[in-house]
Amino acid sequence: MAEMNRIHYELEYTEGISQRMRIPEQLKVAPYELEQQELPEHETLRTAMMHVPERIIVA
Repeated sequence: MAEMNRIHYELEYTEGISQRMRIPEQLKVAPYELEQQELPEHETLRTAMMHVPERIIVA
């Protein structure tokens, strides 16, 4: 019975994480001095491709 409860809890836990996961539209990377300054939205320092896995497995 305890094993069954553990499995049920793990399924609810991973399902809850999957439902609440959000992919950010944009990530900003800047030197510390620039963090306090407001940069125009159209001005970006660097761009990079972001790979989002279809599934995340927690071991």
